[in-house]
Amino acid sequence: MPGLPSVFCEMHLTPHLRDSNDDKAQADGSGHLQDKSPLQKKPKTSPWRCSARNAKLKIVQAEIQQMIQTRLRKTEDIKNSMELSRTDKEKEIETSVHVVTMVINAIERNQALLFEEIEEKQEAAKRRAEDLLEELDRRSEIEKEKGVSCNSGDTKDPLHLLQIGHKTDWDLGVAKESINRKGSITVRPDNGYWAICRRKGESLRACAGPSVTLNLHEIPMKVGVFLDYEDGSVSFYNADAKTHIYTYKGCSFTEPLYPYFNPCLHDNGRNTAPLIICPVETGPTIETAGQ
Repeated sequence: MPGLPSVFCEMHLTPHLRDSNDDKAQADGSGHLQDKSPLQKKPKTSPWRCSARNAKLKIVQAEIQQMIQTRLRKTEDIKNSMELSRTDKEKEIETSVHVVTMVINAIERNQALLFEEIEEKQEAAKRRAEDLLEELDRRSEIEKEKGVSCNSGDTKDPLHLLQIGHKTDWDLGVAKESINRKGSITVRPDNGYWAICRRKGESLRACAGPSVTLNLHEIPMKVGVFLDYEDGSVSFYNADAKTHIYTYKGCSFTEPLYPYFNPCLHDNGRNTAPLIICPVETGPTIETAGQ
């Protein structure tokens, strides 16, 4: 028929062929076909409907296939995303471990350098202290040989002079023979020291325990220390101005006494001036203006 598809499926062609054979078998002797009862005829399917159904089926199958492919792609994308996330996480952990390791190594290196620097400073301070003690011992021995040391049996030269100059930190006076010359000491009479001192370029102080501030008109450049062993007194004078500075009175001396002086530390270059022992030439005329 015009306008109908020329290709039909087997399911639709089979009834037509079967009906044709039945019609041939029921022809009468005259060559005419016998009429069938309407109840004995089978319904026939339209070829056009079959073709439309096949086309719709193909569309549905294509849509299903497309959905399957879409889900497969999404599944693959999820797998790829999970793999990338795992890889990124591993890289991040590796980077963090590397950074932490670098920080720890840097801290350990700096700690080692700091410990080394502290040890070097401690060793240097120890050497300076030992050198200072040796120098003090050496000078004390020199003064002893020169007859500057004073005790109950040797008071022929009870005066010694020290040039202070522009030093900002120093101690000077006398000390008994049995003092402890090592370690931390407190300079005061009950520890065997009768001295005056200066700290940080400020006013002079008598190390009387507690200390006594000495309000002077001027800071002396040269100090004389006079010991009166029998009277039990130690006096300090400004040797240039010939004025009295301070006197320890009522002291009880029971053992030999020696000159004591301490030039103190350099204080980052602020106290580098020397503390010089000066020879005693002739007995100076000293004005005693009182304490």
